[in-house]
Order: sequence, then structure tokens, then C-alpha cells
Amino acid sequence: MVVETRRLSNTRKSGTGSFILNVPKEWCNTHKLQPGSEVQLYIDELAPGTILIQTGQSTATTNLAEINLDDREHKTRQARRRAILGGYLEGYNAIRLGHVSRKSKERLDIREDIMNLSQKLDGCSVSEDSTSFELTMVTTVKSPLELLERLYNTTREMFSDVFRAYLEFEEDLSKDIVQRDDGADKLYFAIVRMLKIILKQPFQTSTSDFKLEDVLDYRMVSSQLENLADAAEYVAQAILGINNEDHQNISSDESSQLTKKQRNRITAIADVLSDTLDEAYTAYRENDEPTAVRMAQRRNEMEEYHRELAEFGVHSSLLHVIDEAKETIVDLLELVHADPEVS
Repeated sequence: MVVETRRLSNTRKSGTGSFILNVPKEWCNTHKLQPGSEVQLYIDELAPGTILIQTGQSTATTNLAEINLDDREHKTRQARRRAILGGYLEGYNAIRLGHVSRKSKERLDIREDIMNLSQKLDGCSVSEDSTSFELTMVTTVKSPLELLERLYNTTREMFSDVFRAYLEFEEDLSKDIVQRDDGADKLYFAIVRMLKIILKQPFQTSTSDFKLEDVLDYRMVSSQLENLADAAEYVAQAILGINNEDHQNISSDESSQLTKKQRNRITAIADVLSDTLDEAYTAYRENDEPTAVRMAQRRNEMEEYHRELAEFGVHSSLLHVIDEAKETIVDLLELVHADPEVS
């Protein structure tokens, strides 16, 4: 809240040079500023008429202290995982899980859960003592755009490969897709964590190719890409016979029953969607509104892909991949043009 307006005066009679900004004495006392102390002034990108003042006492660090979790409060593996992952996404550099059971079987299960989760957390190491586990993150400020680019490339390759894995029933390729999904998850979590850190320390951690107003866009795009990667993983898991609650497993007979014409059509649809995804992502990166509007005309065509493949009798998990790809493309286009169906 603004209590009173402070006077802005020029230090030179000629009208050029620096200005002196008078600020409340109470604020100076709170931040231990003396006459002659220097502060940094920033123009708020979200509100250009606002000047933000930063004292010189802050250090450029991403250490957001430690969070302590009590394992007795987490009755299930999922609850424990959510608590630890939540601490990571909030930007904490140390997550301590205390009051861990000393019973051998329970402790082994907890250790396995934590080690598996740590593989998806960037820069994470794990240590333990008799009653606790501690996850420590080595965090360096990374460009969210760079991380998003890596996530896109990973997801795009998984999307292309999963059609070949399905049509040829390639188990080795399916195993590789499942492993790559861990990398996609790791990048997604790193993006969300970095966005949180930047929002909490915008002056120290903002990068040259990142603007605060892009936070929601990056968050949405990364989430959509991660969903598409997950959809590709579901197909690979179904091929490998890994049960999941969303889809039944895929047998080798399922793809072999497709005719040559149907197989060629599925390959053609996969190629078209891959190219369209590339175009939509490029339009988003370059903020290319004419391309976004032009590409929006393909929406009805993409809607037909699901119906066409469903008539072929392809597995429900592959139909899910088609739907996620379409949603990703549409979301990218709508970030460039608010209503891309209207030219």
C-alpha cells in the first residue's frame, strides 16, 4: 500500500544527470540503509509504471533453506512421494524426512521409494542416518526456455518412435521409450522448480531469455509436453506387458492383424502429426501469429485421425497418444493467437 508520494528531484540544474528518490525513513531503518547507500531500481515488466527497489544486501543464491518432513504423517508411499516432490518443486535445496521407521522391511521400502524418486530430481543426492533421509539438491540457475527446448525434443522423439514400436511390436524400443520418460519427468520437474525459484528471487535469478510474464505459458507448455510423453510411455508399457490402470496390454497379434494399407496409413498420420507438432512449436517459439492462424485450419483434420484409427481397431493407448498430440498442438497455437480458429 502506498502511504504517501515521495518527491523526485534532479541533482543537476541543467536537467540532465541522475535523480534522487526520497523513500520513507522507516523503510531505510528496516533494511539498515544509511545516507549514501546504493540500491538497485528495476522497471516492473508486468506493470511498466512501477519501479521496484532492491537493496544491495541480497545475495545471488538459490538456497531456499531446508524443509523438514515427518514420515509418521505420511501413511502411504504416494503421500510420502507427494510431500518430497512438493518440497523439490517449491525450490527447497534440502529436504529432510525424519522419524523414519527402523523396522528393516519398512525402511528398505522407504529407501527404494526415495532412491527411485531422486532419479527424477535434477542434481539430487541422498544421504541417511538411523532415523532420517536427506535429499540435497545442487541447484544452478538454468534458463526455463533451454529446459523447455530439451523437454520438447525428448517428447517429440518419444512420440515418433512409439508408432514404430507399436507397428513392429519392438520390445527393445519400448524399453527405451519407458526409460526416456524418466528423463522427460526430470526435465518437467526441473522447469516447474526453476519457475518457482525465479518467481521467489526475480532479480537474482531471471535469465536474459526469460520474462516473468512467460511463467504461465512455460508452465502450461511443459505440462502438455509431459502429458504427451506419458501417453507414449503408456503404449510402450502396454507392449511390454506392464499393467497399468488405464490400458490393457498389447499382444503381438494386435498389430500383425492390420493390413498393409492400414499400417501405411498409421505411419502417414504419425508423420503428419510429427511435422505439425514441429510447426506449432516453432510458431510458439517465434510468436508467429500468421502461421498459428493458418495451422488452425488443420484442427478438423486432426479430429478425424482419432476416428480413422479407431475404425482400424488400434489399441486405446495409441488413440490416447493421438489425442494428446492434437491437444498439445492446439494449446501451442492458442498461445500465439487467442482464438486461432478466427483469422
